[in-house]
Amino acid sequence: MVAVAVIALTTGSGDANPTGTLAVIFAIVGGFVFLLLFVQGRELEGAARASELPPGAAGNPVDNPMTASEPELWASLAIAPITDEAIAARTTAWGVARSSHRSAWVICLMIFIFVPAAYLLERPWIAVLGAIPIAGYAAWRSIAIVGSGGELDRVYEGLGRSVEPLGLAVDERPTVGVGRRLGPPASLKTDVRGALRMSGKRHGRAVSIAMADGRTNVLVHVDAPQFEAKSSDGKIRGRRNEVPPEIESALRLVPGSVDWKDVEVTGGPEGIEVTMGGSGNRNWLAALWLAERIAAAAEAG
Repeated sequence: MVAVAVIALTTGSGDANPTGTLAVIFAIVGGFVFLLLFVQGRELEGAARASELPPGAAGNPVDNPMTASEPELWASLAIAPITDEAIAARTTAWGVARSSHRSAWVICLMIFIFVPAAYLLERPWIAVLGAIPIAGYAAWRSIAIVGSGGELDRVYEGLGRSVEPLGLAVDERPTVGVGRRLGPPASLKTDVRGALRMSGKRHGRAVSIAMADGRTNVLVHVDAPQFEAKSSDGKIRGRRNEVPPEIESALRLVPGSVDWKDVEVTGGPEGIEVTMGGSGNRNWLAALWLAERIAAAAEAG
């Protein structure tokens, strides 16, 4: 932005046709956009490699869910054999992410072909003509992602297969559509409605998981004493003398971490409920790890 502003203010002034200045500006903007896409692609591939299951991780207990990698935590919570199909299903979302990233390359390339040509050649109709394939490609990709049987459906199907070793199944998934963003200026936005819900039976206990509105809720059904606890300074604590001794002992054994943010734990006849901010894989896996630790302490008490 600084470079474009400096060039625009120091060159081409008084020129009725500053083609050279426009060319330099388009080159800077285009270079930045394509460099950004390149870096994003590298980061995407790095994140995909980090999600791969390390050799020998299956069945290994995790003492601290906030220091273990997400695949290690997933494997440690498995209660059934981890099949090759379940491992492969975990990569489904990364395939969709790669496809979307390639689409960004295509759209940006078309924009930087048609728009600079319209300005540099002083032919506005070129930009209008270019809008047709750009809009058409964007519409086609949108349908391919959110349409029935599209890429988003495959992501949730993959999620269902990936949680089978954990004794869980996907019961409900959010719907994704297109809504209107209130202006000014009015525009379109992604409209996500509903929650992602999973349930199953683990270690003899019914478990339900819900993720919606940027929060994760895990409920482990067990007859537990009444109590409340919250995260504070990286630890999860209840009020002094208001938490049963067996629950307090279990909470003390939970390793401290700055990632225990916005965590609330409640107990009662319905079970142990853990609510925490965020709705990614690590969040619900960590919440499940925590809820089952406390549920085990409640049963032992």
